[in-house]
Amino acid sequence: MRKTVFLIAIVVTAGNAFSEESEQVERTKLETYVWLEREGIFDEAVPNSEIHDLIVKGLQDEDKEIEQCTVTAMSLFCGLATHAIESGGTPKFDRRFQDIPDLYDTLMEMWDKGWEAADGVMPEPTLPDDLEERFEERTGFMGYSPPWTMLPLMMAYLFPGDDKVYEIIWEVNPIPEGGYQGGFPDGGHNDKNNPIPLLSALFVGKFNNKKDQDFRIDLLLNKETIFFVSSLAARSLGEFRSDEGLAALATVLTRGGMKYGTPNITIVEAMLKYEEEAIQFISLMQNALDTAKPLNTT
Repeated sequence: MRKTVFLIAIVVTAGNAFSEESEQVERTKLETYVWLEREGIFDEAVPNSEIHDLIVKGLQDEDKEIEQCTVTAMSLFCGLATHAIESGGTPKFDRRFQDIPDLYDTLMEMWDKGWEAADGVMPEPTLPDDLEERFEERTGFMGYSPPWTMLPLMMAYLFPGDDKVYEIIWEVNPIPEGGYQGGFPDGGHNDKNNPIPLLSALFVGKFNNKKDQDFRIDLLLNKETIFFVSSLAARSLGEFRSDEGLAALATVLTRGGMKYGTPNITIVEAMLKYEEEAIQFISLMQNALDTAKPLNTT
């Protein structure tokens, strides 16, 4: 957990941490890709064409350190964009990775090779043991290994609606028998009581099959669901409308009483997307807003 928090802190400060470094400095190839991972990918002043060129070369490089930096840079950027979308906002800017020729085939080949080598079992991703030293000395990548384990959410974001991506995210994030039990995940990547990776991938991947809706509804109706998950489930049911989804939103708004807080405001926002169908719940929504306790001024 300490290392995960450390990595997140690096992402948040990316683009600022080394602002005093000269743009004219000569870099080795590895230093260039460390720069891409830490700063370049997040710097709006760097054109997409330059970033795309580095990504194409990095994914083809025989040096695994270069490949790892490249995948990590893409994963971090897509992860931040996903978080913005999940929160109801929009990414600050778009790197348009999906415009890179043959990127889909390249990433899918990386996935297939990794998945086959792992005998169809998702390994526990690991961070470098010398993570802090790598940050301070800029000596190499800072993402998870093996790199292909970072691809499912990234591909859901880049290739929404793709059938093979859909199969992958359900395969690597299966719902445990009996469903989500509520409460906080233990922090492990293979925690079967962690619905967040699947819920996020379905949302940014714009997937809306029956089992996806059932999954979202089950999460929202569970009084033990943590606030972030119930909020994203509600937002999903607003984005991907169905009669069952509207009924679930109204049910939770009526009963409240969720252990980790009921996301009243997010539920009302989701219900408003149903437009005329939500008119019958105007009084319910108004009452929910009147009694809501927002977490911040927004």
